[in-house]
Amino acid sequence: MICSNGRCMPKPPTCGQPGFDWAEWRGPRSWSNVKSPPFAEYDPTLLISQRPELKGQTNTLLIDNPKALYGQAIDINLASVIHQGFLLAPATGNYTFIFGQADDIVLVWLGKNAFSGWTRANADIERTYIPPPGDETHTTRHLEQGTYYPVRVAWGDKGGNTAMSVKIIAPSGMELTGKDGGYFRTEACDGSYDKFPPYGRT
Repeated sequence: MICSNGRCMPKPPTCGQPGFDWAEWRGPRSWSNVKSPPFAEYDPTLLISQRPELKGQTNTLLIDNPKALYGQAIDINLASVIHQGFLLAPATGNYTFIFGQADDIVLVWLGKNAFSGWTRANADIERTYIPPPGDETHTTRHLEQGTYYPVRVAWGDKGGNTAMSVKIIAPSGMELTGKDGGYFRTEACDGSYDKFPPYGRT
């Protein structure tokens, strides 16, 4: 534990890799003809048994360049990206999920459904495109200190502009996303969950 000013929190975990594993797939051309919002045709579960075009790791949940994805050059028109990782909650309390623009859709799962059995219908949070200026939205979830929570974030683009921004804030106000060596890892270090199945396999 790390203690300061009467508050204690677990040390950042060190197993696996920091942040999230991600993978990218190309959606069908028919996506370009659908209405967004609500982008009802977007179903990321149809992609995960397919071989992804690209994969990697990231500490951030930010897509803001139509010609690059987490440092790799690629045209992400009609793309879908799925991120998965584990959050070790550093404190008990309400955690805030802050969404910037979603172009065209972002889905978030937290807890058991994020690990297995996830579908669009059981996503904890769904954020679809809002025309500019695309107001920032906030959602809170109560988490318990010292518990590992699977987190899954899926993003889809139907063509045209691309954007995704998700920040996760601890009860103290500390941002947990975008941190090297922080509280997000690719594995649950206490063994409470197995490793995520590799992308391309269900």
